[in-house]
Amino acid sequence: MAFKYINPGYAELLSVRGGTTVTGEQYSKTGISFWQTQMNRGLLLSEIPTELYGRFDVFLKNPTIAEDALVWVCIGYYNGIKISPDRAVWDIEIRKDGRNIYSLTDTAGVIRTDAVNTLWFHIKQGNHADGIMHVMVNGHEIYHAQNEELWYAGRFRSKDSNPLQQKRRCPVI
Repeated sequence: MAFKYINPGYAELLSVRGGTTVTGEQYSKTGISFWQTQMNRGLLLSEIPTELYGRFDVFLKNPTIAEDALVWVCIGYYNGIKISPDRAVWDIEIRKDGRNIYSLTDTAGVIRTDAVNTLWFHIKQGNHADGIMHVMVNGHEIYHAQNEELWYAGRFRSKDSNPLQQKRRCPVI
């Protein structure tokens, strides 16, 4: 499956409900952004891609006042990136099959608080130690692993099952 999705920040362009479009240059490089207050919302894909590249900007408040904030970008069963506040800092976690495989808690030189931050990622599934997980935040390489065992499309497929319902607990956003 190949597709390209570009959204300059409009909640109305998401494939799920619940987002609100917000204007203001302090929240986005384009001056337009969306606020999503519900978990597991984003893009619903018609097929599960075996390789995924993404880049987006996110405004991160001071973590001492954003205790309920969370940025999740993942595919399959929680394969991806999680950014969440922990007291006075933002934590970055790389997760594979729901498990934390890497944490960066000293993010002072990486994440800018009360500012727009850019997240770039590349995830490629690989069932024969040929998967890739690559994450950058504001130009800083956070994690880069090749030769990963990373499988999320059709892992538990039966003839009666819908492959889009399998292992898709965390939609791509």
